Amino acid sequence: VREKGVVLYGVIRFLMGVSGLLKKIFKVNVGKKMFGFLLKKLSLDKNRICISGGGPLPASTFQMFNELGIDFVQGYGLTETSPITHLNPTEAYIETSVGKKIPQTEVKIVSPDTEGNGIIYIKGPMVMQGYYNNQEATDEVLSDGWLNTGDVGHQDAQGYLYLTGRAKNIIVTDGGKNVFPEEIEDHFQLYSEIDTICVLGYLVDKKTKSEGIRALVYPAEKYRDEMTKEHGDQAKQKIEERIQHIISEVNKELQSYKKITRVTVVDEPLEMTSTKKVKRFVVAQKYKD
Repeated sequence: VREKGVVLYGVIRFLMGVSGLLKKIFKVNVGKKMFGFLLKKLSLDKNRICISGGGPLPASTFQMFNELGIDFVQGYGLTETSPITHLNPTEAYIETSVGKKIPQTEVKIVSPDTEGNGIIYIKGPMVMQGYYNNQEATDEVLSDGWLNTGDVGHQDAQGYLYLTGRAKNIIVTDGGKNVFPEEIEDHFQLYSEIDTICVLGYLVDKKTKSEGIRALVYPAEKYRDEMTKEHGDQAKQKIEERIQHIISEVNKELQSYKKITRVTVVDEPLEMTSTKKVKRFVVAQKYKD
C-alpha cells in the first residue's frame, strides 16, 4: 500500500484507525470486509483467529492486525506448562499484555520491585512433573507445585499479565535501576534495516558494579546488499550511520536510564537457538570488552 503513494497509504491508515476503534470499544469488526482485498493478498482472509506466542510481540503489530479485522491475540506459556497458561480474550484484548490466565492456572509474582515486576511463578495441572532423569534441574525450578518460569513481569487488577524480560538477563544501571533487554529490543522489530539486535549490559563502574546499555546490531542482508550496490566501499560507513540514527530515534522513546550508550554493528550473524532467540551468553562472551 505504501508503494501506491502517500495519499492512499494515509487514507488506509486512517481507516484502519477507525476500524480498530470500533472493534476495541464497540466490539464491531468492520475491518475484515473493509480490508478484504489486503487480507486476501496476505492469505489471511479465511483465518478465524491468529494467536502469537514464543517471543515478544510489539504492541503496534498486535494493534495493526486487529485494525485489519483479524482476531489476533497474544498468549504466554512454556514447554514446562504444556505449553499455554495465558491468552488474551478476543473481545477484551490488551495490546501490551499476554492476556489472562486460563482455567485452573494459579499465578504469583515473587519479590516484586517498586514497579511491581517480579519473578512469575505458575501452578496448575498444566505444569510438568519434572525433567526426565534430572532431579537436580527439577528442584531448581519446582517447589510445592510452583514453577519458577524465570520470566519477570506483573499483573494488573483485572488479572492481565505483562512481561518485562528474563530474570537472568536483567541489566542493573546506575542508581540500581533494573533494565530488561527484551523491553528495549522490542522497539527495533519494525526496522527493516535490522536483522538481529542484542541488548547487553557493560560494566561502567567496578566499585558499584553499575552497567551501561550496549546494542549489538546485525544489519539485514537485503539492506546490506542495497547499500553495497549504491555506495560501494562507503557502504559500511553508511550502514553504521543509519544504525546509529535508528538507535537515536529509539532512545528518544526510552526513559533516561534505559537509553543505549554504546553501539556495535557486527559483520556476521549473531548465534541463535533453534527457536530463533539470540544466545545472549555466547554473544556477550564473543563481543566482551
